Amino acid sequence: MNKLARAMVGAAIATVSVAGTLVTASTSSAATWDHVWSGDGVRVYIKENNDYISVCDTSGNGHSAALVTYKYTITVSSGKGTCQHRSASQGSKYNLPEKQNIEVSYAGTGGRSDTYYWKQSGFYNDH
Repeated sequence: MNKLARAMVGAAIATVSVAGTLVTASTSSAATWDHVWSGDGVRVYIKENNDYISVCDTSGNGHSAALVTYKYTITVSSGKGTCQHRSASQGSKYNLPEKQNIEVSYAGTGGRSDTYYWKQSGFYNDH
């Protein structure tokens, strides 16, 4: 895992924040995440317990990183190396249903609607 990836994993784990606040850097292990996905300018970390989703901007391309679920959107507009997160503890809007497949789309290209820029992944939420 490269230095940037370690910093971003640490950033997402190390800071407990209120919805929409900036996550700051620290160090930690990727082993604590159930799912980690990357796309152009974006990295997504998911921990099924408490439906914790962190989205990080990994590129200085001048575009926001974003993730969309069927319930909500997370946008990171604060620049390269920064993250935003949501979890079930922040309210029912962020509580994903248990025992169901959860699909997410993510991109680091400013939320362009052209599907070429978006990646899709999913997981079975069993926690």
